[in-house]
Amino acid sequence: MGKLIYNTELMDSITENYNQCVARLDETILLLAETHTKLNDNYEGQAKQEIAVAVFSKITEHLELLKDCCNSAGAYVAYTKNSMLELDDNIGKAFRKTDKLQPKIPDSGRGVR
Repeated sequence: MGKLIYNTELMDSITENYNQCVARLDETILLLAETHTKLNDNYEGQAKQEIAVAVFSKITEHLELLKDCCNSAGAYVAYTKNSMLELDDNIGKAFRKTDKLQPKIPDSGRGVR
């Protein structure tokens, strides 16, 4: 005991994957807005119809929510990694202190030879 088991490289990789998801979702949201604009331009205002506006709005809303989830999950993994590093360091310090506080048992001279 005295050592937490975790993989910082894996946790960094997971955080990076979540960050990439956020970036891709940002791109997707921009592309969706462009698509809505092009649809409206190419089909003479058809995208301004109530159903089209509602559909594009709802898809964007869901993508924003997914982006927030990915952002939060990535931040949580990064926070967890940093917390574990700090706890591991504190556990190590605590064990080093307790080792210094334990009384030394004198050698009785009856050691195994």
